[in-house]
Amino acid sequence: MIQIERDHIILGTLTTRGVASVRELQERIGSVSEVTVRRDLVRLERGGQLRRTRGGATSLSPAPAEPSGEGDIADADVLVLPPLSSHWSRTLRHNAIRRGQKLIAESAPQDGAIYVGPDNHAAGRTLGERAGRDWAERRGQAVAHILLVELRALSNTRDRAAGFVEGFRAATGREPVVHSVDGEGQYAIAFRAAADALEAYPEITVLFGVNDHSIVAALEAAKHVGRAERTLAAYSIGVEGGVVLDLLARDGALRACAALFPSVVGAITVATAVRLLNGERVARAIDTPWAVVDARTAGDYYVRDAICWTLRPDAARRLHGERKILSRSGAGGTIGLVLHYPGHDWYRNLAGSMRERAETAGLHFVARNPEDQYTVEIAETRQRIAASAVEWIRDGETIFLEPGPFAEPIAALLEQRRDLTIITSSVPTFRSASRCGRHRAILTGGESIAEDGLLGGTIAFAAIDIYRADRILLAADAVDRSFGLSCLDERRAEVLRRMIANARETTLVADHGQVGTQARARICPIDAIDTLITDSGTLPLHRADLGKAGLRVVVADDHRSEAVPAA
Repeated sequence: MIQIERDHIILGTLTTRGVASVRELQERIGSVSEVTVRRDLVRLERGGQLRRTRGGATSLSPAPAEPSGEGDIADADVLVLPPLSSHWSRTLRHNAIRRGQKLIAESAPQDGAIYVGPDNHAAGRTLGERAGRDWAERRGQAVAHILLVELRALSNTRDRAAGFVEGFRAATGREPVVHSVDGEGQYAIAFRAAADALEAYPEITVLFGVNDHSIVAALEAAKHVGRAERTLAAYSIGVEGGVVLDLLARDGALRACAALFPSVVGAITVATAVRLLNGERVARAIDTPWAVVDARTAGDYYVRDAICWTLRPDAARRLHGERKILSRSGAGGTIGLVLHYPGHDWYRNLAGSMRERAETAGLHFVARNPEDQYTVEIAETRQRIAASAVEWIRDGETIFLEPGPFAEPIAALLEQRRDLTIITSSVPTFRSASRCGRHRAILTGGESIAEDGLLGGTIAFAAIDIYRADRILLAADAVDRSFGLSCLDERRAEVLRRMIANARETTLVADHGQVGTQARARICPIDAIDTLITDSGTLPLHRADLGKAGLRVVVADDHRSEAVPAA
């Protein structure tokens, strides 16, 4: 790998994470020695791009927005959700609604939450109009070729890109040729994708990034492929930190940005939380201010000292509209923030502003990474599903038990039943069932076919075939109406298929992240399943679809569910 590509991986990693070891960087780069990485770090430090530490390096930017505050965001009175794109979002939002938490969505609207953030489409359109006017002044009626560096997984960034193209078209009166790549919100990915596009389409002269990482990566990619800065015009939405402001101040390829002011968003978010906690009526959407800034106007909003750029106090008051944050009456409360990209300047500034304003408002502030919180939330969800599943098991039954990620809670709850015969091909499940002492536990035997202790092969199949069970209680990786029940491993699929064939009734446990999806190896068609026990985070459309296919669908955490265990 050439030097410049190594540099982008190193700097991109530090931008996202704040700090990294030599070994970690070497593994990310690949095909180079640790000695080469150390030499790169020395060279980059001399160039003022990072600071070396013992065994690694750290970014010159402020540290990532780390989880902070004592307590759990599950205990927060008001929870601020980021625009997560995975099923994490459904899990966090669903459990928050179940707990009765008040929800605020930042950056992108979400069901059941008050939106606090910019009008992303309007910001993109206004910036696109500015870009279109710039183009018309320089190129007249020539057709523009635009490279969009997007983050397609999120609705807010999709709105920004769509608005930019719409505004550009309106300003020029002509349809531009649009080339689009997905930078996935990560510097290194955006750099590689933009470099490929610029090499493949040399006619591209307008660059647009949906956030700071995207446009910085696009500009560096242009430099990497030998594109002269004077031939380009770049635009971006965000202005989350000082890197973009430095580029704007140079008055080079980056012509203008739509600044979204994360510290102001943080202040307005806390003000909204205070109003909610005080029982005031709040609009379903609260638009936060944004402004198009360039080299000439950046000074109206920001000031740079010897270390970094900061928002001018008078500009902050002007943007905030002189909103006052009043301390909550009574015993205060807690506001929780789920961090999306802790290493991004947006979340560093947002979290810092919220923490400061929460203290002023008499609120406790807690911030957590989504991965950590999702682990907690999904464990709670699976515990509720497990409790519901065990209600369907009667004393004295013979059951095949392959509960996968539900194994631990189900095994613990089976102590509520007596005289079960539990047949399993899972070594951990067998151990858990054996510890109970109330049941007879049988391990099929066989060869190890998975790291989680599942046994399979001819020995396991022969053992399964000598039993006739009252029911099988199982978990799989995916279930939907068209493909049926499926998992990632075809050997596991064969074990489960044989158990289902030898059971009088099939009960499936699946959380909302598994329903409505398909995995690689099919286990059985949908009509082989009698009962699905899931949670209310599963989309109603999926529940209805499976119900129409003949399944009894039980929603474990919904008291309105009419399904009850058989007598």
